[in-house]
Amino acid sequence: LDLIMVAGGILNLWLMPILMFIDTLVNSEHTDTLSRLTGNSMLLLKLLRILRVLRLARVVKTIKPLYRLLLGVVESIKAMQWVMVLMLLMLYAGAIVWTSLVGKGLIYGGNPPEEVVNAFGSVSRS
Repeated sequence: LDLIMVAGGILNLWLMPILMFIDTLVNSEHTDTLSRLTGNSMLLLKLLRILRVLRLARVVKTIKPLYRLLLGVVESIKAMQWVMVLMLLMLYAGAIVWTSLVGKGLIYGGNPPEEVVNAFGSVSRS
């Protein structure tokens, strides 16, 4: 399986661009058939790469310390999602404050410069 993966990678990275170039030189109007054929074969190789990763998941389950470490990482990702929600809320609140103070000109006495309006004129830009 590994030999097939390496051969497919070499085919994809080195030989396919050369074949496509030669095909465009020889047949300028019939390049669609070759690209369709190569697209299907590359899709199969990508599927085989995914199956190789699934084989790795089976190995991780058999090694207990590695499996416990993986479970710890998954649990920490669950906790980090709330940190990300809090950070997004803080970023949104900061954008509202900067839009009100700088973008609307409260700091500048009502007449903000054009660069400031471009950078802080709306919440999405702030």
